[in-house]
Amino acid sequence: MQLSERREGSILVIAIEGRLDNVASDVFREQTLRHIESGTRSLIIDFSATTFIASMGIRALFIPAQELAKVKGRMVLAGLNPECKNMFLIGGILDLFQAFENVEKALADPRW
Repeated sequence: MQLSERREGSILVIAIEGRLDNVASDVFREQTLRHIESGTRSLIIDFSATTFIASMGIRALFIPAQELAKVKGRMVLAGLNPECKNMFLIGGILDLFQAFENVEKALADPRW
């Protein structure tokens, strides 16, 4: 897995390339928490280049989301391919996270 980041104004976009498996989920969680601790309040997680998500990868989304909720921040998902989206649907995760077709649509959301 590789993580890449870019800023779009006050919004941080973190793109996950490759597999978000058990080992990678720790790296993802730690990196997002560092950003939140340093003041980031708006996150888009871009899954458009993600090829696989393990259950621990899905679980790794919850801690940053909880930390953002404490500071009235927001985290959304973008670019879920059909296989990854199916994992989120099976686990009921899409009921908990707002998901957009792509990063551009997430950025265009007026709730930022």
